[in-house]
Amino acid sequence: LKFLKAETTEARRCHDVVMRIALAHPETAFTFSSNGRQLFALPKDQTLADRLGSFWPPAIRDALLPIDRRQGDYRLTGLTGSPAAAQGRGDRILLYVNGRPVQDKLLLSALRQAYSGRLLSKEYPQAVLFLTLPAELVDVNVHPAKLEVRFADESQVFTTVRQGLHHALAVAEGMPDASSLSGHAPGFGQRSATVSESRPGLFESSTASRHPHPSGGTSFEKYPGYREYATGPSNAYQHTSVLPPISDNAEPIASPATSTATLKQIGGFDYLGQVADTYLILRRGGSLFLVDQHAAHERILLAAMRNERTRGDSQPLAVPLEMGLHPSESARLQELWGELRSAGFLMETAGQDSVLLKGVPPTLDPGRAKDYFRAAVSSQAKNLDDLWAMLSCKAAIKAGQSLADDEALSLLETWLATPEREYCPHGRPIVVSWSPTELEKLFKRK
Repeated sequence: LKFLKAETTEARRCHDVVMRIALAHPETAFTFSSNGRQLFALPKDQTLADRLGSFWPPAIRDALLPIDRRQGDYRLTGLTGSPAAAQGRGDRILLYVNGRPVQDKLLLSALRQAYSGRLLSKEYPQAVLFLTLPAELVDVNVHPAKLEVRFADESQVFTTVRQGLHHALAVAEGMPDASSLSGHAPGFGQRSATVSESRPGLFESSTASRHPHPSGGTSFEKYPGYREYATGPSNAYQHTSVLPPISDNAEPIASPATSTATLKQIGGFDYLGQVADTYLILRRGGSLFLVDQHAAHERILLAAMRNERTRGDSQPLAVPLEMGLHPSESARLQELWGELRSAGFLMETAGQDSVLLKGVPPTLDPGRAKDYFRAAVSSQAKNLDDLWAMLSCKAAIKAGQSLADDEALSLLETWLATPEREYCPHGRPIVVSWSPTELEKLFKRK
């Protein structure tokens, strides 16, 4: 008894246990009640997607992709999330082995590798995966609660899961299944291997260029000259700035082959143009700088959101917006109520399954505010700051988008005045540089 938590916590744990069992047995009806209140009633013979709809918000469930892949005696079935619907929490990854809920690092590693290049480092997919294999090839008696298992052939398990997910994602993206070309599965002792956590190489395209972000058709916007931002908490990256101090009076040094009349100048830098429709080229003295346009715009937008949307100011709506809520969204709303209010949302509950938005942040139109609100209560981020980071990524200009010179200069001017400008909200570098000495080393002059 002394180890029990609060009643609400224990009730939530019971709810989670029954949910996991119910997902593994869609042929069986389940009813769950707590304190005299029925929380869910699941009819028998549901599809997995329909059953998940009782637990996950529609925005998550509707983005799930089916999986059914067999390799010899191993079979992977279930549902996995579209990369575009990824969230900042890893609590919607449910794994089963022969119908039993498990927690297994090998399966998680295979999942992460399958999504490598499709997700940012702090994003997680949703997945409900059922691995079926002969009983004699898995030991289920290695954990008191049977939450962990041991496989006789870890390499085969890893390959089955990774390639099954690869296939589902490739089909959804309209691409041929290239899972067989994506590397070798690890053997024993490589349970924590994951490609997705490695940083892109110097000349490798950024993560943003490989990960589709549904920005709703947002095109490049002119960048207001935000100069004063509320400086939020740092990303905990301790680094030495690769940018020299900014001076509006600094004299740019042009190369003899370049006419100063043709140079575009910003903050003491020469702007030399755009490469691969992704990187903006700067020069100062003999040093060369490449700026990732998507990452720079992300940092600008996040700074603006932190500055403008944490004061509690709100724009009243003439006609309140009524929004229906899934039970999981209602619970999440209660957790985020204070943060959403400080962001400028005026809310009023309308029963257990809906909410009235009576006011929205003054910098958002009602349609966009509704989308932000839905993303928050759907648990697509751990907190409001993570939500702003996610939304800034979706709204930022993309890699591969051509910019006119005035657009690039406007972006660079605002970025140079933005706090924490070295790294994007996800921790990727925004700018890389080469000094004259480093350039000489690249060409083996030294």
